[in-house]
Amino acid sequence: MTKRRKATKERKLAAHRKSLHGRTVHEVMALGSTIILEKISYKAWQKRFGTSVGLRAPGMFVAFLRHTAVPLWGLQARAALWWRVPTRTTALSQWCHGCGTKVKKPLSERWHQCECGVGPVQRDLYSAFLASSLDPADPIPSCARYQPYWEGAEARLRAAHERLIQRAKEGQVLPRSLGLTRARARLPKSSEVRPTLPILHPRGEELEAWAEPLEPPLLEH
Repeated sequence: MTKRRKATKERKLAAHRKSLHGRTVHEVMALGSTIILEKISYKAWQKRFGTSVGLRAPGMFVAFLRHTAVPLWGLQARAALWWRVPTRTTALSQWCHGCGTKVKKPLSERWHQCECGVGPVQRDLYSAFLASSLDPADPIPSCARYQPYWEGAEARLRAAHERLIQRAKEGQVLPRSLGLTRARARLPKSSEVRPTLPILHPRGEELEAWAEPLEPPLLEH
């Protein structure tokens, strides 16, 4: 491949990635007026995961999201509506709100399931639930803070997971961090049988949107 063809390919990929980022930013903005992020070093991610991070550009997405949100909310509201929590003190992916224990999980373990009865629930979805109820003045999770919300949140998290399973079964390529593939689109084995919500089948525009690729595709030579 010549340098010119390579440069053309990279420009097309960058434009496609920017388009996907823009669409996702507006989808996020439509969900609410408070955005909570974990303090993450995307440069460290790139050193560890290489071209995968460079292809998806998470740092660029966060910058795009911030630049879109601040003009809409105003600088005065930015501190209250946009804040980042430290991962070392919150440890959302390691903590359980049911018993308050903190167990370090390897990155390959994508599910949270505790002996106290919480779970199984997808690790990223559970971390998002914990982050949603943090107090900006004291971003340390506590059991008492989450108990009133868990009963309703558990049903929503299971429904979200069922939708991801459906998308995986339909052949869509999902991020590996979700722990779902077409061959393994199911819950992990559990010591007890838990009721599951019915799969939410997409209709109309949702089905058309789900059929679109979720990640920037590799361009052909």
